[in-house]
Amino acid sequence: MSIAPSLVTIGSINGGVRGNIIPNKVQMIGTIRTFDKDIQKDFHDRIRHVLVPPVEMGAEDFPFLTQNSKGLYFYLGVRTKGKEITPQHSPNYYVDESALIIGTKTLANLAIDYLKMK
Repeated sequence: MSIAPSLVTIGSINGGVRGNIIPNKVQMIGTIRTFDKDIQKDFHDRIRHVLVPPVEMGAEDFPFLTQNSKGLYFYLGVRTKGKEITPQHSPNYYVDESALIIGTKTLANLAIDYLKMK
């Protein structure tokens, strides 16, 4: 709570190219207006404190998808040997598509095993 009149305005937020990819850079343009330099510094410090790297959430949609039905989630390694590991939803994320054959076979076998149990 401030004892001096203050105003923070964010007039523009720009970054990224897709809604589900965390961009490397986001630019926020705005103003901090106050008559007190200490309060202005406090606003800057608080804003910097919130600007932390995103946490890897894994399958954040999965609990929603399994609210009314059974589900299975597993990780499939799709990294190309020699390439740097990058998090999902990163603009630098790369999938070695040859791994998709293994994933397809795995899911097909899981479906066959499941149907045999019925």
